Amino acid sequence: MDPRDLVRYAVITLLFGVVAIFGMKTWNKSKAEKALIIDLRVLTADASMFEQFDRADAAATLLRTLLKLHEANTRFGLSTDKALNMVFQLKEDGILESTDSSRERDNPRQALIRETLLRNLENAKRLGFFNESLSIDMLSRGEAPLISIGPATGKTPEIGFLIDPSVFPGAEKLIPNLVIRPPKNGDTPPDEFEVAQARRLADSLQDCEIIERTTRDRILQHYENIGKEEIKEPEEPEEPEEPEEPGEPGEDEQVEDPEETPATLTPVE
Repeated sequence: MDPRDLVRYAVITLLFGVVAIFGMKTWNKSKAEKALIIDLRVLTADASMFEQFDRADAAATLLRTLLKLHEANTRFGLSTDKALNMVFQLKEDGILESTDSSRERDNPRQALIRETLLRNLENAKRLGFFNESLSIDMLSRGEAPLISIGPATGKTPEIGFLIDPSVFPGAEKLIPNLVIRPPKNGDTPPDEFEVAQARRLADSLQDCEIIERTTRDRILQHYENIGKEEIKEPEEPEEPEEPEEPGEPGEDEQVEDPEETPATLTPVE
């Protein structure tokens, strides 16, 4: 056989091998991406987002969901919005919608889930949840890693609530009510931004038919009262009257001028 034919066959075989390897990697990547989207569909289902058994289960599910969204970006180059579009199956003619139009097409529950995950994913990034392999392992188990960025470095993050469960019993089991943040000092009352978030969530939960109107009204009234307490200006204490200095005559008292007082003459014998 002509040596040139051998070279030609060798090159063709090599090319086929490269194509086969590339195709296998692409197929495996596509398969892994589909598996991740299926996992996210389970994690973001209504039963998962709105019907957890207790606070611990809700927090663990939120953390595992955030890790999956992080993997969607780092492994497959999917933005959070695009990954959620695939999860919610927001497609038209086989092409994913743009971010804005996709949000408009979300049903109320999908819109609330999207907002919840975007907010908490951003908070998790700012606290350094994805910076270390140990943190990734903890997230995969549904545990919150230590904060590794910012003034609270080394502390355990808090998974708090937008709506206080004392106002709405059961709110601790709703993942949209959870917010990842640095630990607070004691029983710090909610600020104006947190009050606004709680009121907005109450409206969204009613739109999603998770709570009744009466429950929403009770929540809104509670946070309206908090807002009034925050803007109430403290009364300034009255200044005490300064006592008069001794020896000084009052306004109504008259002072005799010694020069105007007539002298008394003593008769001389």
